[in-house]
Amino acid sequence: MEEEIEREAERLAVFQVQKYPPYYGQIPDELLKSKRVRPEAKALFGLLHKYCKGIKHLKSHPVAEVAKETLADDFGVSEDRIRIWLNELEEEGWIRVIRRGKMLVNRYVLYPRSKKTFEAWVAMNRVHLKINQDYELAKRLKESLYR
Repeated sequence: MEEEIEREAERLAVFQVQKYPPYYGQIPDELLKSKRVRPEAKALFGLLHKYCKGIKHLKSHPVAEVAKETLADDFGVSEDRIRIWLNELEEEGWIRVIRRGKMLVNRYVLYPRSKKTFEAWVAMNRVHLKINQDYELAKRLKESLYR
């Protein structure tokens, strides 16, 4: 009987996540372990991720558009506190704030790793892609020469 209840609870949890995807946020493990970022800022990163549209996958550069007022309401703190935590995340390279002007909400780009690490990862992937393309081209040239 207990096993059936547990299975049903698990099925309902999976259903909730699939049906209501905007109601969760992710925090990268590297950020969770960081001693340079305070816990409130880490939680704010998860809240920002909650507001990302589309597929919730940090490697595909999720972008959140949300007002500081909304974040402050969700946290139950002042906008000044939110601003401090956002600045901390930006200084450490976990987010990039794109200011869009007065009366428009800012856009936040979230990184799956700190920005420097992420940029290095992207550059390495580009190099690997270029090497693979060059290899495929050389292979095709070799095949065409020996036909």
